[in-house]
Amino acid sequence: MTGEIDLGWLSPLEEGPRPIYLKIADALAAARSSGRLQPGDRLPPQRELARFLGVDLTTVTRAFTEARRRNLIDATAGRGTFVTPGEPEEPILDLGMNASRKSRSSIWASMRRQVAARSSRPASRKSRSSIWA
Repeated sequence: MTGEIDLGWLSPLEEGPRPIYLKIADALAAARSSGRLQPGDRLPPQRELARFLGVDLTTVTRAFTEARRRNLIDATAGRGTFVTPGEPEEPILDLGMNASRKSRSSIWASMRRQVAARSSRPASRKSRSSIWA
């Protein structure tokens, strides 16, 4: 990208002791939930965003990795990083240790179904094994 980059979606990062990469991922989530970022919107390259924010490239890389983990964005080498069309996903919180034996088995069954559902999604990136094949 050359010239000005559009960062109108980026709200000022919150103050506080939280790591900057989480603040950037939270800003992406807030922009998506408020509608400032729409599914399919292209984000600026990580280097340009790092330069704009005055942070190290690895900080933005960690933020994008966290945003991908939350299903907020998807990146393809050579194409760019885009806002995903699906709903953001929350990490699974396992409270199984605090449940009865019967409840734990139903919790585990639910977790297995969730993992299976996630596994059945179309791959958004090539796996390492297909790269070397």
